[in-house]
Amino acid sequence: MTESPAERLVRALDLAEREETALVDARDRLFPEGAPVTPAWLRGIADSPARGDLVEAFAARFGRFQDGLGTKVLPLLLAALGERVGPLLDNLDRAHRFGWVDDPDAWMTARGLRNRLVHEYVDDPDDLADALNMAGHYVPALTAAHARMAEAARRRGIV
Repeated sequence: MTESPAERLVRALDLAEREETALVDARDRLFPEGAPVTPAWLRGIADSPARGDLVEAFAARFGRFQDGLGTKVLPLLLAALGERVGPLLDNLDRAHRFGWVDDPDAWMTARGLRNRLVHEYVDDPDDLADALNMAGHYVPALTAAHARMAEAARRRGIV
């Protein structure tokens, strides 16, 4: 049996909720009390496998949450509302007009961090610290966008 668009949106929102919880948990452990990650702390990964696991968990969860919102939740919500679904940037612009996304350009910057978080892992602690700190900075905007999209779906009776 094929799922309806509304059913797919419900599943995507449920998954995003679980991913958000995991991301916020990893963020809170990686940035205790809001302290930034430093290159010196990252250099200690070789001596502390738990640090490496935490960095990997945060990076993976950030990428999954950001990607899931942009490539699954947002297009499904737009389609459920009868809006045209297009390339990501067009969808983000539409989401911005609806008030779900604060800044489409910032979203695209956050999207670009995924590659930096993975590729900089081994090479350069300075670049990785910068990418991690930027990603940590974007988490509230992503969680706010998720909340607004979920609320829009509820308000319109889609979910």
